[in-house]
Amino acid sequence: MKFSFLAILIISITGFISLDNIQLNVGDKAPNFEGVNQAGDTVSLTTMLAEGPIVLTFYRGEWCPYCNNYLSELDENYTEMKKLGANLVAISPELPEYINQMAEKMEHPYSIISGGTSIMQQYGLDFQLAEKTINKYKIFGINLSKSNGNEDNTLPVPATYVIDNKGTIVYKHFDENYKVRADVKEILSALESLNKIKE
Repeated sequence: MKFSFLAILIISITGFISLDNIQLNVGDKAPNFEGVNQAGDTVSLTTMLAEGPIVLTFYRGEWCPYCNNYLSELDENYTEMKKLGANLVAISPELPEYINQMAEKMEHPYSIISGGTSIMQQYGLDFQLAEKTINKYKIFGINLSKSNGNEDNTLPVPATYVIDNKGTIVYKHFDENYKVRADVKEILSALESLNKIKE
């Protein structure tokens, strides 16, 4: 989906929210979850952690230019994450059709999980868009009811976590301004620290 400058500006000015959910922090156990990825496979956090640490990131949707840019940045660093023994997992509230569209843009086959609203809730990241914001989005063809398959108009704060193989959160990035995403260098540094602990 291509965006005009005005469309991106409209999305940008609605980037600040207020969230009262209870937050997970570094040192907390990451809630287990189960979901279906773009290959149609059911995956769970517990199963994936058996293979090594997880870089877990939440994104708003295939329609979001900031999410596209950030997932592309993670994709570019996927090989380095794998060298450090980690897997990358992305979660969105969108339907499989739109998850597949996002996956097709990426070079590497990391899991992207669809319909992740319940997982967003487990991690305290879910919030509901205001009606005026929904209407602004619709002007530019962004229809959350269509892409998410429900009338909730619920999105995640695009947080990112590094979870060690024991299920403990060792790194967290959370910012209610969705234009501010986790620094990939910080993610890699957290993974490097886990490797040093193993040594």
